[in-house]
Amino acid sequence: MTRALLIGKEPAAELGYDYVTEPPYDAVVIGSLTLSQLLRFREERVLSALAEGKPVYLYTPGLPEAPKNRMLAGSLASAQRELKNWGVLFTDGGRKKLITAGGVASPGASGGGEAAKSRRGADAAGEGNYGGEEMKVGKVVGAIWATRKAACLQGQTFLVVESNGEKIVAADQVGAGTGDKVLLATGTVASKYCMDAPVDAAVVAIVDEKQ
Repeated sequence: MTRALLIGKEPAAELGYDYVTEPPYDAVVIGSLTLSQLLRFREERVLSALAEGKPVYLYTPGLPEAPKNRMLAGSLASAQRELKNWGVLFTDGGRKKLITAGGVASPGASGGGEAAKSRRGADAAGEGNYGGEEMKVGKVVGAIWATRKAACLQGQTFLVVESNGEKIVAADQVGAGTGDKVLLATGTVASKYCMDAPVDAAVVAIVDEKQ
């Protein structure tokens, strides 16, 4: 069995590795992180493994959450996106696919992947086309809190956004709050902002008022 350096607690799910604490190893598995570890990620062994091209996996059920603090939850989501952008592979252990910055990779992949397609401009009304999907402007009118979520939604917060008279539940990626005017990505492309979680709407920007 392939040797993997274990960071944190051992995952409850079987990921197919023999966990070790010393070199040599061929991969790294992050089984758990505390709030401070995720917010200020500085684990040298993980960074070195990424620099050397070794696969690094993060077990998502081991991620911390802040369900009663919207701003902290937004910071946690941002920290997860940074790890993903570095090439860390996210897995809940129950699927064969691993979530990467560019989409979904098979187990044993070295991370990364092709970046998402470039965004097309919005029209004057604030709506446009993003690779065949809609971009919308709306206003945050509330939030949805959930203490229990699917593993693929760990660390994710949700907002209720009103756009063109329709209320939409969207995954918050920018730490928006009630009353903010926001930009929504809708359709299948929204999941790309959320580590390929099964969402079809994501808040991707807070719109500044014209000066």
